[in-house]
Amino acid sequence: MSLFLIPPNNCDKIEKKMNDFWWGQGANSSGIRWMAWYKLCVSKYGGGVEVRNLRCFNTAMLAKQGWRILTEAHSLVSKLMRARYFPDTDLLNARLGVNPSYLWRSILSTQDAIKVACRRSIGDGTSTKVWKVPWLPCAGNGYVSTNLVPELQNINVQNLMDIDKTNTWDNDVLDDLFNDRDRQLIPRVPISFRRRCDAWFWLFNPKDQFAVRSMYKKLQGPHEMVLRSFWHQLWNLKIPVKLLVFYGLSARDVYQRCWP
Repeated sequence: MSLFLIPPNNCDKIEKKMNDFWWGQGANSSGIRWMAWYKLCVSKYGGGVEVRNLRCFNTAMLAKQGWRILTEAHSLVSKLMRARYFPDTDLLNARLGVNPSYLWRSILSTQDAIKVACRRSIGDGTSTKVWKVPWLPCAGNGYVSTNLVPELQNINVQNLMDIDKTNTWDNDVLDDLFNDRDRQLIPRVPISFRRRCDAWFWLFNPKDQFAVRSMYKKLQGPHEMVLRSFWHQLWNLKIPVKLLVFYGLSARDVYQRCWP
């Protein structure tokens, strides 16, 4: 699951078996589905029971491999993949290529998910392309939205700085090249006085490091966290798990009936 993309049909079959385990009454009876499967996959503090969504979990595990290839440039796997599939760029701009392996297809399938959740931390700005890398401080879209100027497509972030004089952003360059949105975001990026190297960081983790859990939650999408204190107290009761699940599902049903 952490190396290969499981076909959607196979995920559906596995989840069907899991569903039968939850609601089935015996070998010859499928039972009654009292709750949709996707609702069971919701966080416990959102009224679900945190059953894993296999597609999202598979993608999150694969994204971990993609993150390693992106950030650990000196690792053997990263060197092999780069030499074979993207010798002149990085994972975020890589393409499928000719006759790709299923391993590469699987990892590349997480490209869009990684783009949303990763950002480039600017140090000296020498290894970050202005138009090709998400480096702006915006949770929605970290890419520069200004129309690309063909002659400037390969310039680095360093070219936007006035390092020699004030160690700040060159306002004249910003005014000439970028639209209002980018013009407001770029000055918010701090410039390192130590001239450290640019580096990647994970947007949805306080430690800036990739975490499968944070990727999984992002893929699942937002869920309304209703009555959080109630759910927290419920799931911390020292009673058998079967009773916890029963009380949790019952409470969710009561809430939806009384406060639709």
